Amino acid sequence: MTKKDSGGAGQPVEVILVLPLGLEEGLFPWGIHSVKEYLRNTCDSVDLTVKVWDFRGDGYYSELNRRYGRTLGELFLSLDSNQVDTFFKITENPYIFFGLAAFTGDDFFRLTGIGKMFHPSCSEDLKRLKSEVSGHIADEINRLTGNSPGIKRVWAFSVYDDTLFNSLHIASMIKHNDPGAPVVFGGDYFNFPAAKTTFEGTKEIIDGIVVGYGEEVMRELVFQLDEGTPISGLKIKGFVNRAYMDMGEEIGDRSHPLEEVYIPPLYKDFSEKLLVSYVQKPDAGDTPGEIHILSQRGCNYGKCLFCTQIDKRLFFKIIDKGMFSPVVDKELFLDIVDKEMASELDGEEQFFKAIDRKMFFQVTVKNLVEGIRKKIRESGDNRASIKLSFDSDENDIAMISGFIKYLDNIDLGDVPVEITLWLQVKSFRFEYAREIAKVKNKNIRILFRLNFESLNIETLKNMKKGHFPLKAIEAAKIIQDIGHSTASNYFTHYPLEDRPGISLEIEFLRRTLHLFRPPKGSGSFFAYSSNNRDSIYKDQEKFKVEVKRIPGDNWLKDVFGIDLPFSQWSHFYVEKPSFKVARLLIWSYYNSIRAMDKVFHPQRIAGSNWGITGMTFSQRMAYSRRLLKFQFWRQLHNSLQMFHRVKPYRKRTDLFLYLSKVMEAANREKQDAEDTPEGRFTKRSLLSNSTRGVLPSYFYIAKEGEEDETGWILKKEYNAPGYKENWSIPLENDELRLLRYFYLRRRREVGVKWFEDNTTMKQREITEIIDKHLALGSLIEFNRSLLCVVNDPGYWDENGTVYLEEER
Repeated sequence: MTKKDSGGAGQPVEVILVLPLGLEEGLFPWGIHSVKEYLRNTCDSVDLTVKVWDFRGDGYYSELNRRYGRTLGELFLSLDSNQVDTFFKITENPYIFFGLAAFTGDDFFRLTGIGKMFHPSCSEDLKRLKSEVSGHIADEINRLTGNSPGIKRVWAFSVYDDTLFNSLHIASMIKHNDPGAPVVFGGDYFNFPAAKTTFEGTKEIIDGIVVGYGEEVMRELVFQLDEGTPISGLKIKGFVNRAYMDMGEEIGDRSHPLEEVYIPPLYKDFSEKLLVSYVQKPDAGDTPGEIHILSQRGCNYGKCLFCTQIDKRLFFKIIDKGMFSPVVDKELFLDIVDKEMASELDGEEQFFKAIDRKMFFQVTVKNLVEGIRKKIRESGDNRASIKLSFDSDENDIAMISGFIKYLDNIDLGDVPVEITLWLQVKSFRFEYAREIAKVKNKNIRILFRLNFESLNIETLKNMKKGHFPLKAIEAAKIIQDIGHSTASNYFTHYPLEDRPGISLEIEFLRRTLHLFRPPKGSGSFFAYSSNNRDSIYKDQEKFKVEVKRIPGDNWLKDVFGIDLPFSQWSHFYVEKPSFKVARLLIWSYYNSIRAMDKVFHPQRIAGSNWGITGMTFSQRMAYSRRLLKFQFWRQLHNSLQMFHRVKPYRKRTDLFLYLSKVMEAANREKQDAEDTPEGRFTKRSLLSNSTRGVLPSYFYIAKEGEEDETGWILKKEYNAPGYKENWSIPLENDELRLLRYFYLRRRREVGVKWFEDNTTMKQREITEIIDKHLALGSLIEFNRSLLCVVNDPGYWDENGTVYLEEER
């Protein structure tokens, strides 16, 4: 950009945005891209250059990970699993562990307590690995800085939850190789307490830390650098630096005036409903690649007790209708902007002046689709698939429905269109599903990521999720029936669960196993793990738990002197035991799950990341100790269950284990079929350790024959242990009509009365049919509401018209 009159010193300013080693490949770094575009569009008075240093694009680390795979695998298996393990199983990303080994070198043995005598060859490999990586990073720093002594430069790191350690090491190398340039951190690891602790312990490395959204803070930093103001003296809300710390000393840290997230104005000024406002298409060779679409940054629900971002509510008021990104990718905007709108602007400069005057133009559904179509034409490859990802934590289904309908009216040939989006269960509406069902292009496939979280009534209440089990079941069934698929996470254990709630949860689970049938349905199953920010941590007595730091999590403290966890999730909680058998059952159950994960998880991760399948003698001894601990907790739990006639905990665990194996088997089959490396990063259930002979379950209504318009069957094939069924029965017309009447949740008494008034059936006959299908599992009842849980694609016709339309 050309320097404009700003009263600045006139020297060029350069911002280098860094995505550190260890960021998951599947994550799209919206923070970096939003900051980059925001700076480009709002700093036209500064001679500014913005660069991105993304470690994921450097194949050098993949090469080293393969070359030193044997050493890395042996070291990993020798560790106490707590030292590198968190709720998100960070070591499933090998580059987190790779960074720990490469940056600590031979000191790795001291930090972990592993004797060198058992790993003499590993010691030499670690020395070489550290030397090679350090040299490569230094070369990259020199390449990015070039020979430019007159440039005012700032390095800005986007620190994700488990990348703080690697970020600090890279930052220390930047300070050594580019000593005059300030380094700032930001990202989802930091709330104000974590930012203050990090800054105090690393003042020689870091000049400031952004808490919350980085756009406005970075914009202010650019202007201050342009004017020659040192970063240490800046007083900007949301920015922890020397001035921030000094001010805290003056006021005794009471109501710190800068302890507030600095939100870009247009994230909170819009009052209209969600519209697409930002599009980013990553480089993908000659094909369109995956197009990421952002309609808001973050979740505007803000009530879930276990979310790590819950602390943000202490610093800004959440806008009821969402937060919006005002920036538009320049090239794509100019490609897809309406001709009428373009004629009102005098070229690109006028457009970006309008941006600076806060005259923003949102990209409409029509604009978005036309832009995507243009990118497809440019690719010249009609066989390539189109991948679209709506990356908001909470999407507006009305906007999504309109977008898909518009896309359906465009001639895309035979090109498959794969759409992925997050959708909260509470936001799902039947009316929008009906619109999506009308889509004629069968090459348009949508994956809805739903937040089931649990089918336990009390757990959903305690989580404050905003929905109940029948709503989640209904949403998953409808999405699958209209030809699309669902994915969900599911907590296998959560504080305050009790035996009656688990017994009811089992009833919901055993009637809905077919909704977790890949590829139409999938899920990830794991126990809740605590962090140091959520409401459970802050009110442990209420939740009857004790939250502790994971022992051995000493990486940041030993190397950098800051007493922080490697990850926000480097905590675990234990149920507080009592003399009540029910509480002892929960206590022993959760400890048996944790012990079981320590038995199977390390070996599986070492095998998937580094191909290590064998264990040394010392590793076998450690494995045996973990196995004995697991057997102790399992036997204790089983003994306690003898005091109860039913065994809900074991039954539920068996169902989770079965569903986890179904998911893992599907993932492995997909990986083998596509021959891609993605499987190594696939999250595996903590309950799963074998997938041989595992079959998914089915439960559906179908026509008995293609030509027979009247004959319908109900077919069930369940393959879960303890719940094996395989039968098929014909459906009478009255039965089919009743099941389709309860396709959506309806009150039992309302349904009985409707059939009495509109058919020749008597109340006794209606009740008999309902009771029959409750026994078969095709109906489920909760609080007098009935819902048919069976997959029934025939409920919808090709025009999206539903069965019994006149009865709705």
